[in-house]
Amino acid sequence: MPLILTQNEVNVSNAHNWQDDEGVQYHYPTKYRNKVLEGERFVYYRGVNRLNGKRGDAHYFGTGRIGLITQDPDPERQTGVKKAWFCQIEDYERFPSDVPAKVDGILREQGPSNQFRDGVRVVDDETFDSILEASGLAQGYAASGNTSPQPENVFAKPAGNLLIPSKGGAGGGNSSPRRSRHAKAEGDWAEELALRILQNIEGSAHHVHRAAIGETPGWDLDYLDANGELHRVEVKGTQAAAFRNIEITANELAAAKRYKSDYSLLLIAKCMSNSPSYQLISDPAKYIEEKQWGIKPTAFKVTF
Repeated sequence: MPLILTQNEVNVSNAHNWQDDEGVQYHYPTKYRNKVLEGERFVYYRGVNRLNGKRGDAHYFGTGRIGLITQDPDPERQTGVKKAWFCQIEDYERFPSDVPAKVDGILREQGPSNQFRDGVRVVDDETFDSILEASGLAQGYAASGNTSPQPENVFAKPAGNLLIPSKGGAGGGNSSPRRSRHAKAEGDWAEELALRILQNIEGSAHHVHRAAIGETPGWDLDYLDANGELHRVEVKGTQAAAFRNIEITANELAAAKRYKSDYSLLLIAKCMSNSPSYQLISDPAKYIEEKQWGIKPTAFKVTF
């Protein structure tokens, strides 16, 4: 999910000397190691403290993608709480005009009152897209790398593990499960690539893209294996290099529990890039039932 990267004019604490370079590199402590992932989209945020000692309005001022991540070579930042990292910034675009952090006195980022203590924050796609729209970049945003290759023109390679363990079991940010046009495009792209991956399984046949024909049985694709057994596959995609968490519906969870080893998750990382990677996980319900994976509700239906 997209990120907010804080780059202030003034550091409130003198304990750190962050070597940020706008649009070039971002320097951050190891506490954000599992948030800052290669390929992830971000928006820059600036707080209220200014170099002249006065206070200004908090705002967002640019967007890009996380590039190559390396550890800080400074010996004093190699271990412990001082351990730090650099990430390169790719496809950077400065906003034509700054975007205020508040609209009519209401924060664009909704969450705990203390969330702004974190220099790196995860946000939902809808909030991210609303910031881009307010900046004037959303219409025709054409930074290099913003044009996605067609799924049939890329080679996806299998990956050993695309899951990032969460310290909280089911955590990974305070974002809501709201969806955006971008998230739908990302999901559609991942499903098209997943279909091609499954079609290349030796002996497989009768591949059906259920989502494409408007069916919602609790999975996106199904096919018959070489023995004639039906396999059901739910697809999840991210533009990041790995997954902090995934969102599943009640329908998908019920199907996973019902069909067990005949149900799989197909995770596609670096989605909409020229070098995606994937991981096929059979019987995901088993990991939940055995408490290897945490799970918690993130939305509730309200009736009147």
